[in-house]
Amino acid sequence: MRIAIVGAGAMGCLLASYLSAIHDVWLIDGWQTQVDTITTHGLTRERDGVLHRSTPHATNNATEAAPCHVAIVMVKYHQTAWAATQVAQLLATDGICVTLQNGLGGIDVLRTGLGEG
Repeated sequence: MRIAIVGAGAMGCLLASYLSAIHDVWLIDGWQTQVDTITTHGLTRERDGVLHRSTPHATNNATEAAPCHVAIVMVKYHQTAWAATQVAQLLATDGICVTLQNGLGGIDVLRTGLGEG
């Protein structure tokens, strides 16, 4: 399954590090330095004293990840409209968008950007 995680911050990278062990995971982020670092070095997390390295794809061009079966939005609220434009470019026709944001209003911004579904 191809999964896009929009937002390569701490939580997006953590989720990507776990999911990329069993799925084709793409991190989408507008911060080029973050994208380059993930592309060059991958992600490393520690669990129970053991280091785990993963190598999800990372890009700032959402069309590179298309088509994705699932898009997970993990950005701060003020980046939600941008995230919706990214999801619109990469989500498969029968794909789903999930938001894992805190706060209120993010779902409304996504619905406006993606249309009711």
